[in-house]
Amino acid sequence: MVERISENTAGEAVFNPIDQDFLGESYPEILKDKNSATRVGGDEFEKSASIFGFRILFIWIITVITAVKKGFLGKNLKTNSFWFDGISQICRDVKDNAYSWRALEIIYNLPNYLSKKMSLDRIALYWNGLENAKAVRNRLRLTKEILSREIVGRKSQDTIRLLSIASGSARAVLETLAEVVDKHQVNFEFRLLDLDPTASAYAQSLATELGVANRCKMIVGSTTDMKKLLGNYRPDIIEMVGFLEYRNREKAVNLLKKIKELLAPGGSIIFSQVKPNREMYFLRYVMNWPMIYRTEEEFRKILAESGYYDYELVSEPIGIHMICSFRKEG
Repeated sequence: MVERISENTAGEAVFNPIDQDFLGESYPEILKDKNSATRVGGDEFEKSASIFGFRILFIWIITVITAVKKGFLGKNLKTNSFWFDGISQICRDVKDNAYSWRALEIIYNLPNYLSKKMSLDRIALYWNGLENAKAVRNRLRLTKEILSREIVGRKSQDTIRLLSIASGSARAVLETLAEVVDKHQVNFEFRLLDLDPTASAYAQSLATELGVANRCKMIVGSTTDMKKLLGNYRPDIIEMVGFLEYRNREKAVNLLKKIKELLAPGGSIIFSQVKPNREMYFLRYVMNWPMIYRTEEEFRKILAESGYYDYELVSEPIGIHMICSFRKEG
């Protein structure tokens, strides 16, 4: 047996035993802890290095030096650290495109990126071993598994309607659709909403490459205008992984309430939250990648304030990213 974490109307954690079958074969190993989100593991996920002492010391030294430099010289340094963006063009690309789809695509696909650049960038390969780099790739894998479960569970529907909010490249949804559509004979419609037109253009090219572009519609716009932009489109599945990390508490609550209203009865929402971790100041000062980190307790309070009481909360194996799945009554 494993446990689903939910909350009652008072916002108190409730642990409900559920069958292994609920999670399906895509969850090969469950690491249980009643005091935290269910941590999902398996051979396909990346793990923390067993010996991390030297690397974390190196990270902290670079972080402190960079923070001091920024304190004296200002935030917008041409080079944050010689050992990161100073001698690695790829690390510079990540820094210059921090918290965007471009940086995530490099982290997701560094070997392919290196081959396209015809480069053996050992510095980039070294930093690709950061716990946060591994964890964000784990988040991608875990999101795909949850999406696959949700899509396959609705395959009897005439049409499954999906929406990705702040979609970026939408790699998780597009790759999942490409994998399950033919295998399970799924009919779907997919809307991708992002404020960045370059993200929409990249997602369009990726959808074409994966053979699912004919059922995808790219929408350039803000979540503020989401209801107007979508019209009568009522999604069965909403994916919003990697966006709440940039919304303050008030905006996060308002957004969660808004997307729940958009969701069709019985529909599901999949979204994430990053937790405080020992590399977060490196991301902030060296990579120029600030985020809003929340503990699990803080995240649960936001969920309760948003009216989300019965949900599944899981974490990738390193424990940096939580993914929440909520199903609307219907």
